[in-house]
Amino acid sequence: MKAIVCIRCVARDCVWSALLFGAALAEAEEDIRDIRGPKAVQGPWVLPAVLAGAIVVALCAYAVQRRRHRGTRRRSLTLSEQALERLESTRPLMSPSTAREFGIAASEVIRNYIE
Repeated sequence: MKAIVCIRCVARDCVWSALLFGAALAEAEEDIRDIRGPKAVQGPWVLPAVLAGAIVVALCAYAVQRRRHRGTRRRSLTLSEQALERLESTRPLMSPSTAREFGIAASEVIRNYIE
């Protein structure tokens, strides 16, 4: 008798499972729809929205560029580099007619460097 009860229970469960599964399939078939075509974007807000987006992107790019170049300052010259630049500025005086002025300017640069 016990085996018959179990068979009845199994059969009853199978019937209920089949009914529930069939209902789920019917719901799934109704739920699934085909792909629809693209929708046209309408409204007067499209052009201003695109322009506002482009302005925001441009401002962000400008801010990033400013942040990157803010830290790059021109390094200060060492004393020897400063002396060499001053000597280069006396180069136009290197001619026989301005030999005295060249000597004075060059010796002043060298004196300042040594001091």
